[in-house]
Amino acid sequence: MFLDIAIGIFASLGIGSFFFETVPYWYVVLGILFALVPDIDGVLWILKPTIRKEWYKIHRSYTGYPFLYIPLAIIVFILFGKPIGILFTFCVLLHHIHDTFFLGWGVMWLWPFSKRKWKAFPDKDGYITRKPIVSWLPHEEEKFRKWSGGHNDGWIKRYYLRPNFIAYIEYGSFVAAIALLFIYYLILR
Repeated sequence: MFLDIAIGIFASLGIGSFFFETVPYWYVVLGILFALVPDIDGVLWILKPTIRKEWYKIHRSYTGYPFLYIPLAIIVFILFGKPIGILFTFCVLLHHIHDTFFLGWGVMWLWPFSKRKWKAFPDKDGYITRKPIVSWLPHEEEKFRKWSGGHNDGWIKRYYLRPNFIAYIEYGSFVAAIALLFIYYLILR
């Protein structure tokens, strides 16, 4: 989540600088929201504690299929114009890329043509392994889950509350993005 927020901030300031003399605050907020869109199903995790044990089966379902965002991006372009359409597309794409490379549980990049999930530089209990890329089909999900130690109730503690590579990426990106916001709005503006 911290990396998603950072992605939204970096993308909105970078893309916004092409369209606006000064990037408006609302554009930064939109960037953050757009970067969080693929995790909107996480609201279920918060609102329905009874589904937490099975959440990993729900999470990365339809909101995690990159192909589904193509028509949605076209609609955003048509309804809201180029600056917002580009921001939406870029933030959602970067979210899927980071779910492939970092904390994510794999992405079905080729869905609906394939149900195979892909993950680059997978982690095992919060530490990056030497395997550059792993992929698996839905019937292999349980095997991958056991191998990686992921998809359990302790993921917040494992990834966010103890030192590990993923936490460093997440928090470091977040701190850098917040620092850039302060520099942009307080010094450069």
